[in-house]
Amino acid sequence: MEITINKQFKNLFRPLTDEEFDQLEANILQDGIRDPLVLWGDVLIDGHNRYSIAKKHNLKFKIVQKDFEDKTEAEIWIRSN
Repeated sequence: MEITINKQFKNLFRPLTDEEFDQLEANILQDGIRDPLVLWGDVLIDGHNRYSIAKKHNLKFKIVQKDFEDKTEAEIWIRSN
């Protein structure tokens, strides 16, 4: 499955500092990707950093699908989670 990155959704998250990203990467390399990526169809809703690390290291990950009526509903879910 090809995953699509929507910049509008991605920008709703506070970017990790380099230090935070490095720590997340180290944790994932040690323990694997524990939380599934959240998709709306093929659009990544949650898990942008995990997805980036998974692609970089060719790691497997799980996904969970969420159904939203529209982009606004997806944005509300992102902000509340």
